[in-house]
Amino acid sequence: MMCVDPGSLSLITTLLGTGLSAVGTMASASAQSQAAAYKAENDRMLAEDALKRGHEEEDAQRRKTAALMGRQRAVMAAGNVDLGSGSPLAILGDTAALGELDAQTIKGNAKREATFYENSAKASDMEAKSAKTAGMIGAFSTILGGVGTLADKWYKPGAKVSNDPWAGMRVAT
Repeated sequence: MMCVDPGSLSLITTLLGTGLSAVGTMASASAQSQAAAYKAENDRMLAEDALKRGHEEEDAQRRKTAALMGRQRAVMAAGNVDLGSGSPLAILGDTAALGELDAQTIKGNAKREATFYENSAKASDMEAKSAKTAGMIGAFSTILGGVGTLADKWYKPGAKVSNDPWAGMRVAT
């Protein structure tokens, strides 16, 4: 039957624990980075969608204004009102101006919504990059901590130092 020196077992478990902890840190950081990258891509799609919807709503508003102006002309023409001057012309001008103002408001709102999503995507891109960096730093820190723990276990001040690099690692038989 083989026996392992308790000191060697402690060193081995420290090495394994350090390695697993470093791998776990990297895996966690990778998952966070992927989630942030996914959110960034989704936000970019939402920004594009906001602009498309805004353009469609803007066009719809212009069609509504044109239809309203058509009804106004029809009603005024049915009443034998001259559409080329005076109040009827002012009414049609105001309708056109207010309709265009509504269309421009819709366009501006869509641009603001798209900008919100674009900024959110940029923030998510930064978050993804930061998660990767934090994972690398965390894994490196874990490895350094493990090396420090190993050094503490391997070398005791005042203890006799062996020139044999495998001292304490041999399996007792």
